[in-house]
Amino acid sequence: MFGNSFGLFKYDTGKPLVYMGNHATGVFFEDPEYVDPFVLPTPSISRVALDARQSQELLAAIAGEYEQEGGGQDAPRGVR
Repeated sequence: MFGNSFGLFKYDTGKPLVYMGNHATGVFFEDPEYVDPFVLPTPSISRVALDARQSQELLAAIAGEYEQEGGGQDAPRGVR
């Protein structure tokens, strides 16, 4: 179910919406039959997800390891 990225929009008033899209199109879901499978696991996902700062630090560490291992050496000049 969660093979693609999605956006979950929850509001103080009104029902939650789910947006799913790709490079060509996107769609909003508002029917609880389609939205509930995304809403119900959200607290569990939130407990284990990194916050913005932690995500940045992780990506910086991975990029640093990639550079140390010589990654990107075949990239065209100016792209590294």
